[in-house]
This record gives sequence, structure tokens and C-alpha cells, in this order.
Amino acid sequence: MRHVQHPPAESINLTTVLAALGDPIRMSIVEVLSDRLEHVQADFDVSVGQSTLSHHMKTLRDAGVVWSRPEGTRCFVSLRPDLDERLPGLLDAVLSLDTRAYGRVLTPSGGAGLSRPQGLPPSERAVPEPVPSGGGVMRVARGAMEKPRR
Repeated sequence: MRHVQHPPAESINLTTVLAALGDPIRMSIVEVLSDRLEHVQADFDVSVGQSTLSHHMKTLRDAGVVWSRPEGTRCFVSLRPDLDERLPGLLDAVLSLDTRAYGRVLTPSGGAGLSRPQGLPPSERAVPEPVPSGGGVMRVARGAMEKPRR
């Protein structure tokens, strides 16, 4: 029988989880898993090959986002049960975001424990204006973008 390695709960950290969730394919995997059920790879409607999907699954597993349970020739995948204990509310917050990177609003799935509100239509979204700050830096939202020096 195959053995799948999962990181200990104590090693799950915000940076690693957010890095794993920073890919549109992995976000679509997590969106499917948000129903809190087990799924097999055929349940994920992604435009990548099987080996690439396996790579994305491994990335999510190594970050502590998903739990894989091999059974015979299949591998069942679900959200890791202790992720919400380690990083409370993180998946709810990430799944409720209306991110332009994915080109769509994630809608409620009816999954237990996760409620994802609909995003605002594009015409009603507030877009933060850059605010000048000292030292040649323009602050935008929560990040910083340096101005080129001459």
C-alpha cells in the first residue's frame, strides 16, 4: 500500500499556505474541495494533464492545505481537517475574495462550514487610489511599489 507524507500540523504556516493558494489551478482545486467531501482527480475540471494535476495536489498537500488518502489505485483528496484550527478563517477569507486573477467571483457552494458571499459587480467595486508617502514610495492597498530612481 502507498504511503502519502503529510506535514505535521505544527509546521503549517501562513506563508506556505498562501503561496500554495497563489495559483489559479490550485485555487480551483480548493474551490471544489470546499464542500468538505473527498474527491478523486477526475472531479477537478482543470485544463492540465494528469501529471501536472498531481504536482498541484502535492504542492497543496506539502503546504498542509489538503489531505490525501490512497485506496487501491485511487487517491481521495479533501481539505485538511486541522487547517482551520491552525489558521482559523483563512480558507473562508481566501475563497470569499473576488480576485481579478481568476476572472470570476467564487460563488457559494453550499458546503458545510464555508459560506462565500457574492462579489460586487465591477462597476460597484472600490479600487484604492495610490497614496503618496515619503521616500519615493507609492503605497497601493497593502503592498508597496517603488518608484524608479533617476
